[in-house]
Amino acid sequence: MHRPSCHFVRLILAALLLSVGLAPSPALAQTGGITGFVRDTTGGAISGALVRATTGPSAGSQAVTGIDGSYTLSGLNAGQYGFAASKDGFTQASRTFTVVSGTTSRIDFSLRADSPTGGAIQGQVLRQGTNDPIPGATVRVTSGVTVQSTTTGTNGAYRIAGLPEGSYRLEASRVGFTSQARSGVTVRVGSTTTVTISLRVRGSELATLQGRVTNDRGQLLSGVRVELFNGASTGRFATTDRRGFYRIQEIIPDTYDVQYFKSGFSTIVLRSLALGAAQRVTRDVQLTNLGPATATIEGVVDDSFGQPLAGARVQITAGPVTGRSDITDNTGAYHLRNLPAGRYTLTATASGFLSSSATGDLAVGETERLDFILSVDPAVQTGSVRGVVTNAGGVGLADVQVQVTAGPTSGQTTLTDDDGDYSIEGLVPGTYAITFTASGFSQRTVSGVQVFSNQATTLNVELNTTGGGGTLTGTVTDASGIRLSGVTVSAAGRTTTTAADGSYTLTNVATGFVDVTFSKAGFRSVTVRNVHVMEGVTTQLNASLTNTADTGSLAGIVRDVSGRAVQDALVELTGPSTNTSTRTNADGRFLFSGIPAAGGYTVTVSASGMETSTQSGVVVPANSTANLTFTLRAQSGVGSIAGTVSNLSGIPITRATVTIIRGPVVNRQSITGSTGRYNLTGLPPGRYTVEAGAVGYIPQRAEIEVRASQAAAKNFFLVRRF
Repeated sequence: MHRPSCHFVRLILAALLLSVGLAPSPALAQTGGITGFVRDTTGGAISGALVRATTGPSAGSQAVTGIDGSYTLSGLNAGQYGFAASKDGFTQASRTFTVVSGTTSRIDFSLRADSPTGGAIQGQVLRQGTNDPIPGATVRVTSGVTVQSTTTGTNGAYRIAGLPEGSYRLEASRVGFTSQARSGVTVRVGSTTTVTISLRVRGSELATLQGRVTNDRGQLLSGVRVELFNGASTGRFATTDRRGFYRIQEIIPDTYDVQYFKSGFSTIVLRSLALGAAQRVTRDVQLTNLGPATATIEGVVDDSFGQPLAGARVQITAGPVTGRSDITDNTGAYHLRNLPAGRYTLTATASGFLSSSATGDLAVGETERLDFILSVDPAVQTGSVRGVVTNAGGVGLADVQVQVTAGPTSGQTTLTDDDGDYSIEGLVPGTYAITFTASGFSQRTVSGVQVFSNQATTLNVELNTTGGGGTLTGTVTDASGIRLSGVTVSAAGRTTTTAADGSYTLTNVATGFVDVTFSKAGFRSVTVRNVHVMEGVTTQLNASLTNTADTGSLAGIVRDVSGRAVQDALVELTGPSTNTSTRTNADGRFLFSGIPAAGGYTVTVSASGMETSTQSGVVVPANSTANLTFTLRAQSGVGSIAGTVSNLSGIPITRATVTIIRGPVVNRQSITGSTGRYNLTGLPPGRYTVEAGAVGYIPQRAEIEVRASQAAAKNFFLVRRF
C-alpha cells in the first residue's frame, strides 16, 4: 500500500477537528438550514406550500415548495426555531427544531385538508396506455368560472379541498399531452371524491434529443448508452451507432438529467436539460478513456467516539466512475476495487449520522486509504436506555459505571446515582450491548438491548458480589439417560468431576453470570451459558452429553405473514448439547449441521421490526435433518416494503440489491434470492426512496409510501446495460 498523500492526511485531520466541534472556517459556523417535503395525509406532494421560520434568530425566512413538494430553507443563523408549513385548504403544521451551524437537516411536514364547510376532489393523473404517473400536470376545478387549481406531484397525485357542495367540471392538462376533462363530478360536504384522469400523448408537442459522442482524441464512439432521468420520460434511451450518433425521440417536454455511459470510459451527466414542446435539441459530448481499472480506495468509517460503524455506505459520488459503493463490515472497513485512475469524491452515509465526503487522486495500480468520521445527525429522533442497578437484595447501587460497549454508537458512559438510577440519552435507534461495572461486584454485560426513536427503553440490572461465591450441583447423563462418571465440570476457573452416579458438586464459584462446561472423552462437550450463581446459594444444574458419533441437522425457513422470505433474521439454537446461532439467507432459509442428536432444543427467530418467534422441544434426529417453519409478524407501528426484481422479460434477477436511499430509515438493504424476491422490514411509517440494482443492469428508483403495520408492494424491472 502506498503512503497516503498529504492531501488525504489533511482531509482526515479536518474530519477529526469537525468531530470535536472545531469549525474549519468562521463562515461554515455561522449558518445552517433545513430541507424536506410537504405532503398531504395520503402522501401526495403539495406544491406551492409556504414553509417559514415563525420564531428564532432568522425568523421570517421562508421558502415555497416545488411540484414535488420539496423545499430548502438555507442561511439560517444557528439556534432554536419554530417552523410552520401552510397552504390554503390545509391546516397549518408546526415544528420546533434546533438549527446547527454548518449543517442542513431534514424536516418533513404533513398537512391535513381543511374543509369544514366543503368537500374535496383527489386522485391521480396517469399516462394513457401505460398508467405511468404524470408529474407537473395542471388540474382545474370549474363551475362556470375557475374555482381552484393545483399541480400534480411526482406520483401524479393531486388534491383540491374546500369546495362547496355541488357538481363540478374537472380538467387536467400538461404540455406534451392532450387535455382531458370530466363533467358532473359531485362534491359533498365533509367527503372526498376520487377521480383518476388519463392523458394521451400529443405527438406534435414531443421533443427530440440528439447528438454525437466522441472520445478524448476526437474519435467517434459507438455503443454509448444515452438515457433520460428525473423527468416525465425517465428511462427513455438510445445507443450511439458506428458514427457516434444518437437520437432519442418522442420525449415528453420536461427538464431532465441525461447520462452518457460506456464501459471503460468516464460517465457524463448533463444536469437540468430543458426540453420544450416540439423542440429538437442537439448535445455533443466527449467521454474520456479511463485506461486500466487497477486502483483501489479503502478505509474505515468510525463514529465520533472512535468506534467502527458497521453497515455504513461509502459511495463514489464524483469521478471517472460514479455510483459504485460498498457497505462497511463489523470493523467499519470498506473496499472499492478495480477503479481507473483519476480524481474521486467519496461520500460516507449511515442511518442517524451526518454524511461526510472526501476527494483524492488515484494513479494506475495505486491503493489509497480514506477514513471517515461520522457525527450523529442532530435531526435524528433518538432514544434512550434507563433503569436501576441493584444488588441481589434489591438495594440500589450507587456509582456503578454504565457503558455502551456495542451498537450503532458506542463509548457513552455514565454513573448510577445514590438510588442506583441511570440514564443514557441520545442513542441512535438500533441494537446495543451495555456493560455494568462496580467495585466488589461481578461485571455484567447485557446484549440485544433495543432502542427506538423517541422512546425510553427500560433496563434494570442486578449485580452479584465477588465474595465467597456460590455452589453448583447436579447430575450428568448421556442422551439415553444413563448417568456418566468421570465428566469434567468447570466454571469460572473452578473444576471437578462427576462421581460413579453421575453427580457433582462445584463449590466457591464466583458470583454472577458464568459459563459452565461439561466434557468427557468420546462425548461432545456442552457449555451452558449465563448460569446465575449467587453468594451462599446452591444452584441445581443438570446436563446431558451426546456421543460424538450421533449428530444430525436442523433446517428451516422464515417467512412473514404474507409468505415472503425474511432475510438476515437471527436464528438462535439452544439446548442440552449446543448453543449456537446463524442468520437466514436471501431466500429466508437457515441450516445448522453437525448438531448432537438429542431432544429438548429451543429455536428462537428474531428480525428487525418483527415479533420474535420461538419453538421449544425440538428434536434433532441422528444422521437426519429436522425441518422447521417460522412465520414472523410485523411489530405494531412499523411497516415493510417487499416485491421482486426482474429483467424486462420478467425473469427474476438473483443477487440484486434493493437499498433505501432516502426516508426515515436509510441504507437498509435486501439481496434477492433465486426467486428475485426482496423484503425490507421494520420501517417506520413515511415516504421512502428505494433503489434496485444488479451487476450489468441500470439501477431503478421508486418513491414508496410505508404505512404502520402494512406491507407496501413494489416490483422492479431492470434494463440491461449495453
